[in-house]
Amino acid sequence: MRICSLIALLLTASTLTACGIGGPTADERQGTGAGSVRTTEGGSDADVVIADHEPPSGLSTVTQADGAVDAATSYALAQATWSADTYADQYQRMIDLAAGDLRDALSSQRPEADQIEGIREYRQTSRAKLVAVDGRAVEGSAGSVVVVLETYAGANGEIQPVPRHVIYRATVKRIDGTWRVTAFDTIGGG
Repeated sequence: MRICSLIALLLTASTLTACGIGGPTADERQGTGAGSVRTTEGGSDADVVIADHEPPSGLSTVTQADGAVDAATSYALAQATWSADTYADQYQRMIDLAAGDLRDALSSQRPEADQIEGIREYRQTSRAKLVAVDGRAVEGSAGSVVVVLETYAGANGEIQPVPRHVIYRATVKRIDGTWRVTAFDTIGGG
């Protein structure tokens, strides 16, 4: 079982590398690490550089897609990181980051007290960390961002020992100068 999981993880990492998707850390998302999301000098083709590798020379920090990537990443982490004590706040964070039909759907399906009590009773949790993000499909004021998370579910005080790697696609749009998520889909993993 562990060998199969390791092989699956290596295949996923190889696929992400082949697709040019890297795994930025918090410093790298701020553009301070070697694995920052960067674009060519002309600002046209975004290039995601894998963490712990030096970027090719002549690359500068992405500015156009940064807000879109931040919105998509924040949304993905909000929906995948919660406990009974934080569930309502994380759900509200998703609403705040959303727009259009997605925001309407989230607003009309807010968690109720009995749902949160069920989460508390069974000590359910979900933890996630960012593995990779790719904002190259963002042009102008719209596009899509691919976000890969490593997630750990928990219940009854136990956290699953093997993470799930989930790939999401967030459709994003700049509305009144602020990037919002207008659709959010699971496209792989799980």
